[in-house]
Amino acid sequence: MAKLLKCFDSVTWEAVPTGDLALGYVDGEYQTWGPLNEKFKGKPTKVLSVTVDVKPGADIADCELGNAGPVPVAAWAYAELKAHRTPTIYGSYDYLVECAIELRKLKVNARAVDWFLADYVQVTPAFNEIQWKRKLPVIDLDGTSVLCSAWQFADSIRLLGHTIDASLVSMAYARKHGWNSVRVNLSHGAVVDNSTVLFVQSVIKAHEKP
Repeated sequence: MAKLLKCFDSVTWEAVPTGDLALGYVDGEYQTWGPLNEKFKGKPTKVLSVTVDVKPGADIADCELGNAGPVPVAAWAYAELKAHRTPTIYGSYDYLVECAIELRKLKVNARAVDWFLADYVQVTPAFNEIQWKRKLPVIDLDGTSVLCSAWQFADSIRLLGHTIDASLVSMAYARKHGWNSVRVNLSHGAVVDNSTVLFVQSVIKAHEKP
């Protein structure tokens, strides 16, 4: 059985406990990536970068309602692949399916990217009541069977007056994104070709045309 790692996130970065991994947002209303990197500096917790505005170079893009949405995220994933980076798309099942459909329009197979499923089977447990799962789910994305690289399965976990979320992440996926190794901090200037940004913008504009 594949080794799974524990991952936490919260809009209140101070509440995120030490784990194997943490999710930190690089843009949007709750920008937690920088503070979490400072908090876990010198510690084993690896902070994965999440974008809600399809920022090039981020580890994960959030495709759900109120964030970028399936069309921009699919374009972001396509551009990341062209830049020789492996993109991850986060969202609930229905949104992941929409992203897979948009990727197919760009001639990208669903298995070319990593998928981070948000599907809560535990809601508002206390921290010490989390029931950690033993395996990651397999989902159908527009006719393609995909093993998720990560699964956010517990929502609004109560911890010291705050709430956090918990996820399981495959060790292989974590290592691919720098877990247990050095990674250049995105806030310190990731090298991003401007064509990545232009491509995403062009796809969004084309989709908006009547």
